Amino acid sequence: NGQNPDRRIFSVGVKVVKHMVGANGQRLGHPFLVKGGRHIGPFRFQRGGHAFRDRSSPKWSKRWSNGKKAARRANCDQVFDHFCNGQTHDREIFDQVPAFPLTRVMTLEKFGLVSQDQIKGRLKGGRDGLKLNEGKRRAKAKKEVVTSLTNLFDSKEQHPIIEFKPEEEDAESASLTPSFVLEVTWPRVVLLYHPQSPRCKKIQFLYVQVARGVKRRSSRLPVEFYAVNCGKYRDVCESDQGFSIQTVPTLVGLRSGQIDSFELDFASPSSVQGIETIDKTVESVAQQMGLSLDKAKGSGSVSSAFAHDMDAESVLEGVDASQMFESRRADNNVYDSPVSFTEAVFHDAKASLILTLTSSIQYPPGSAEIRVLSDFFDLLQWALPPETKVHNLAEDLSKDAAGWKKSKPGLLRILDKHTDYRKKQIWSSRCAAGAGGYSCGLWSLLHIVSVGVAERHSSVLGSSRISVLQSGEVVKSFIETFFIGCQSCRVLFMDLYDEHAEKSLALKNAESNEDWRSLAIWFWDIHNEITIRSSVKRMKGKRRMALSSSLWPSGSECHACWRKSLMDDTGQVLSMYSYDMDELYMFLKKI
Repeated sequence: NGQNPDRRIFSVGVKVVKHMVGANGQRLGHPFLVKGGRHIGPFRFQRGGHAFRDRSSPKWSKRWSNGKKAARRANCDQVFDHFCNGQTHDREIFDQVPAFPLTRVMTLEKFGLVSQDQIKGRLKGGRDGLKLNEGKRRAKAKKEVVTSLTNLFDSKEQHPIIEFKPEEEDAESASLTPSFVLEVTWPRVVLLYHPQSPRCKKIQFLYVQVARGVKRRSSRLPVEFYAVNCGKYRDVCESDQGFSIQTVPTLVGLRSGQIDSFELDFASPSSVQGIETIDKTVESVAQQMGLSLDKAKGSGSVSSAFAHDMDAESVLEGVDASQMFESRRADNNVYDSPVSFTEAVFHDAKASLILTLTSSIQYPPGSAEIRVLSDFFDLLQWALPPETKVHNLAEDLSKDAAGWKKSKPGLLRILDKHTDYRKKQIWSSRCAAGAGGYSCGLWSLLHIVSVGVAERHSSVLGSSRISVLQSGEVVKSFIETFFIGCQSCRVLFMDLYDEHAEKSLALKNAESNEDWRSLAIWFWDIHNEITIRSSVKRMKGKRRMALSSSLWPSGSECHACWRKSLMDDTGQVLSMYSYDMDELYMFLKKI
């Protein structure tokens, strides 16, 4: 109505202008094509849904010329009658017909005809604001569209999201109901997205983090997370037999025992700012799904305090554990980046694992070395939460075993996806501030695994279980074969392991929770013993002084962990064998 549209809408592709409209609504000229904001010829439908130019027709050129002059007089340049006449009722009308693969179709978000996140890819025509029948599409064009729409959640980094791919039976029967909808045993959360949508790309990271958060805290009821590519499986998203959505991204939920989906409220990408927002989104999704979540852990981790600025080398060189643990309480902002203490612990564990692999494997590795590494990777996958980066690294190493077995470049190719191992400084400041980041990170890894074995045991049944003895033997073999720290540290660890051999054998057929927790206590015992022995050496044989100054946790940090009768009048612990296993394990778990 006398206003020029934004020329930017003509910057991509070929568009069909049905006819220009004057200020009073009269039609000026006939349909024509524009590209780059300029007229390039008349428009005509061709079988197959493609538009083309017909330069040989002087009639079309004359009508275009007359229409262009009339448009100038009416001060209405290249405006669609759909908008000038107010007939924008059908949101499915597309303003263009492409002369190239359908993946380049662009819709007019500028005029509110469709959103930039509306599902695209289907060719439609319109007249006077009403939808016409679709043009026929060539099989080749359809194939080009589907193959070019890459899934957003296919990579290993998107774990635990399951990308929807129809099974053969569903494809043959043309079923519009995904198989996971009918699997009603567990609750399901589904993200319906389009890979070319900017909002879908922005929300990708949030969805992965929310899925990991919910799965980690929903220990009572497993929850599965799926993603459906609406560019490839449009009918599943749009049809009444599918999810019947209008825009992407849309998050829907299906409760346990139900096949009817409902839409979930989800945070916008612009509101995603750090861990606190992700935690709030996790709780919001769980509340809408009717899930009961475990209490979120605080700033510590499974082994955070145990690993804080502590490593075997520094202990053996005279820096005792109590001094290092003490720094944690007064240093909550020790990190250069805004990450939680838990994230730092897992990061350091992964960093030390990577350094071990890049420095200790001699190529070609022998069959014994390969077995030790394979068993250790399997243990990490089994014991660690699936949302952790260490678990993802171990999973990649297990799946691509042929790569790292063959050559070191094959190993580096796998590791390169998980960290920049070429950087000299690879640990967080919690480990880098100590005398040796490598041992600090490795102790972190061992404590995480030991507690993970106990926690994993409570949720796994049958043949998927792994025994305490087997877990200990796998860790022992890994340290014995690949530990790259000081030789005395390796020897001391192996000696302490042998001292605990009888205790480990006694647990071979254990079934109680107390026995499963004992592996975490055992690693704690070894770590403290290393601290005490080095302190005794530094204090010239005064074991009591070494005990009182080195044992962790101290009586003031966890009074319930120790029996009062075995403390002196100042509260110092006099024996490391006087701990209360239940209290100590709960202390380790909540840190």
